[in-house]
Amino acid sequence: MKTSLIKILFYYPDIDQGNGGIRQYALNLLKSLDEIANDKWQLWVYHDLKDPEVLQIVNNSTHCVLVQSDNIFTAKAKRNNRLRHRIGALCQFLIGRVPYTFRQRNLLDDFIEENDIDYVHVPYQFCPDIKKSTKLITTLHDVQELHYPKNFTPKERAYRAEMYYRCAQNSHRIVVSYAHVAHDIVNYFDVPSERIVVLLLNMKNLWFSAFEKQQPQGKLKEFQTSPYLFYPANF
Repeated sequence: MKTSLIKILFYYPDIDQGNGGIRQYALNLLKSLDEIANDKWQLWVYHDLKDPEVLQIVNNSTHCVLVQSDNIFTAKAKRNNRLRHRIGALCQFLIGRVPYTFRQRNLLDDFIEENDIDYVHVPYQFCPDIKKSTKLITTLHDVQELHYPKNFTPKERAYRAEMYYRCAQNSHRIVVSYAHVAHDIVNYFDVPSERIVVLLLNMKNLWFSAFEKQQPQGKLKEFQTSPYLFYPANF
């Protein structure tokens, strides 16, 4: 039986600083969720990279529980899934169908069901393979590739197009930081505006606050070849 406790799976398995501003956003969002959480909230943080800042938030929180692939894709679960696959293949050969008991399962779905997860929040443009009945919330940051296609390879543009479309189709709510991003998603992906939430996170105490009073020292060689003076997403 469902309890009154709201359980949120914060899906952040393998994002690092190489992903630029996405990591900064995800950390800030996780901090914000933890700060406003109360006794009716439980945050499951799915994270594998052992990012020290993520671990610090989880360890100092009374609302966060760290989850890793080993907890979801356990050896036992994988073994049972392989067994179901083999028995299912035999059933398909003998009787022409696979009974539900022997169908392969999505192990992430199993974890969500076993722990009564109410919402899955992905803080970047990715749509995990979960049941459509699960309430998925995704943060979509921009559609740069549509405005500046030359900055992306054909493979990157294809991936982003597919992933944005999947997020648009499967998300219960889509979070964006700015109204112009919401406008783009409505126009390019035919998403009803009522499914989009424009929400800018608290911009205080971000990583670059420590550098506000410092003066530039000398010249950076990169300035001689780069068209950018400052790229705040990935300093």
